[in-house]
Amino acid sequence: MYVRDRKINLTKNRSEYMDLINYIESLSPFVQGVLGSAFLGAVLKVGQVISMCSQKVGKDKGIANSFALIASSSENDTVKTRAYLICLYGATHYFLKALIFIVLSLLIAPLNQITSNVGYVIALYFLFRALSYAPHFSSFGKTIENRKDKLEQLTKLYGKEPPSNDGQ
Repeated sequence: MYVRDRKINLTKNRSEYMDLINYIESLSPFVQGVLGSAFLGAVLKVGQVISMCSQKVGKDKGIANSFALIASSSENDTVKTRAYLICLYGATHYFLKALIFIVLSLLIAPLNQITSNVGYVIALYFLFRALSYAPHFSSFGKTIENRKDKLEQLTKLYGKEPPSNDGQ
């Protein structure tokens, strides 16, 4: 391949990449597992940092946390069930978007690898958005009183009243 009369050696980069893959394959399965876990942890941390940088994600996460707090602190089963379903719907919405980008990226991969990689990154973004709609309830506190206090704070922040506990 020539670019403005300069020869670019693409085989050198591929060779270095394959050397790295061969080296990792030569390691013990335990070390491979540690490396894979570290890589996954790094990807998760980068995704969390990226998702926290976006204002819209912050507002969406606050609203999603409101529904999760309602689901975890309400005494009324109807309200609790509806809040769980809203969290599930929000997470499924973004999960389906990620799935669409993954499928499209797989289809585009033989034609254009760069566009395919961009699609994977966008899918990863949508997966982290889906994760914001399904927070772990232990992150809200261990007692129902702590959860209700956080729900009141979010209510003041977003100006929305949570549904009443009488089921109406």
